[in-house]
Amino acid sequence: SDPWYAASGSEIKLTNLLFVSFLLNDLGHMLLSPALNDTALVIHHLGFIGASFICASYRFLPLPFSWLICGEASTILLNVRWGLLASGRAETTAMRVVEPAFALL
Repeated sequence: SDPWYAASGSEIKLTNLLFVSFLLNDLGHMLLSPALNDTALVIHHLGFIGASFICASYRFLPLPFSWLICGEASTILLNVRWGLLASGRAETTAMRVVEPAFALL
């Protein structure tokens, strides 16, 4: 048995659970809000949900998928930034914290 394959099981399950939960939450917001409902973004989210299930089911590409998930972490700060802008809080302390954090991530 391949030790890399055996060692990647629990990590892939956890990261996929967190990642798919975030994607489903984000997808739900997009589908329920006409302003956010963009066909390309819906397809993007569905594609990543599918990739996540494939990676979890077959323990396929654990390292590249881990990097992919790390790259998607900035989406959380992007959503917070958008929420601050949409609610008229562009000149707040929260925005001054979120913008550089988003840029660095």
